Amino acid sequence: MLYRDVWDQKPPGIHLTYAAGFAIFGASDGTVLVLDAIAATLACALVFQIARRLGSARAAWMSVIAFAIGTYPAFALPYGGFLERAVPETFITALAAAAAWCAVTSRFALMGLAIGTAAVFKPTALIYWPVFAVCGVRGAECGVRRTQSIAAALGVSGAALLVPIGAVLIWLSANGALADARVAVIDYNRAYVVAGSSWLALPNILAHEIWRLVKTDPLWFAAAAAAGVAVWSFARKTEDGRRKTEVLPAIAVAWLAAAVIAAAANGVRMYATYFLPTAPPLALLVGSLATERRSRRLLNAAIVVGAGLVAIRSHYPDRLVRYLAADLAQLRGSAPRAPYLEMFGGYANGRGYSARANDELASYLRARTRDDDRVYIFGMAPSVYFDARRLPANRFIWTFPAVAPFAGGPAFTVDALAADLQRAAPTYLVLERNNRDSSTGWRIDDVYSAPAIQRVFEAYAREIEIEDFTVLRRR
Repeated sequence: MLYRDVWDQKPPGIHLTYAAGFAIFGASDGTVLVLDAIAATLACALVFQIARRLGSARAAWMSVIAFAIGTYPAFALPYGGFLERAVPETFITALAAAAAWCAVTSRFALMGLAIGTAAVFKPTALIYWPVFAVCGVRGAECGVRRTQSIAAALGVSGAALLVPIGAVLIWLSANGALADARVAVIDYNRAYVVAGSSWLALPNILAHEIWRLVKTDPLWFAAAAAAGVAVWSFARKTEDGRRKTEVLPAIAVAWLAAAVIAAAANGVRMYATYFLPTAPPLALLVGSLATERRSRRLLNAAIVVGAGLVAIRSHYPDRLVRYLAADLAQLRGSAPRAPYLEMFGGYANGRGYSARANDELASYLRARTRDDDRVYIFGMAPSVYFDARRLPANRFIWTFPAVAPFAGGPAFTVDALAADLQRAAPTYLVLERNNRDSSTGWRIDDVYSAPAIQRVFEAYAREIEIEDFTVLRRR
């Protein structure tokens, strides 16, 4: 049971999604690709529908082209998008797009259900709720659909978003994991987010990160230019003296602001995954450039050229060719696996994560243990349990939370971890050494030297070294 038997700091949405995916498509890493592709396709289709409703068919096609090209993993993301897979934001992106579509069509109950489901992946998704409710009502007032009051929209959607959240809480309570879930999802994350940050530092780091994205990401560059054009158009006055309001860029800007606030709510660690949900509003901003006026066509061409130069400068085409070619070679079975895995973290380079090392370790453990044998890895390699098909001997599938001060309490100590491992008596213990580029890596060295852990090691003998993993077998 999640949190009680296998600990993670993420809400249960991502785990329930992959449990369903594995039941339908099989428990393999290929299912990760299938689910990510489904989510991306859904988001792309919804972007098209939103742009067509609020703008035009031309805007819709321009939006989906920007979304598809600007977010294609092998093109837009380092390591072929490897680090951005199997994360909650992948599905929050699609759910937020669904909520936005429901909002602009005045289906506020369905909007609430989508946002509530997204909150089961990450509570920060609740930031979309008031923004989309206001956008939906204001869009209706501009002639998109029948008008409804903001209070009514908030009331209907607010009641609906409680349904998926309530269902998950009932499920956790029925399985005796509600208290553990509260500690993992609320207490731990609250301490994690504020660690090393301040209210003054966060806006500064966020501003620098956005500026970096505008300079290095063609989708952000084009969307920033489109936002500037929208502000300029809004500032102009029509012949009767009224301000000209363009619904599509206005809603896209509001959506983008909500997505950025949600990313900032994760704290000062500005991981690229946090910004994945910004893709739909960015694409809509690019689509808002579509117009019949020739002057705008010239501007659009200049923005596209500028985005292309940003892509070339950031080595996007090179990444596309290298990683797509490598992926296709693996699918055809025409290339050895080890060099392919070395594209993700290298091998024996002292940098920490190595896909090849994780694969070798998983194969080694699977070949030398029975199905009911337990193993435990001191470090941050939870995928090894999955690939080896072996259950962990402790609920902390990566060691840092077990000994970190974030959650507190008697269960989050070195002594508690050692006592649990002595009771479980795993067949293998594995020590990961080289993850030195994070607080996790340095903390692991302290764990190894703790007297309680040293007493656990007395029952084990070193068997083999696999890259930065030291494998110990129970005597």
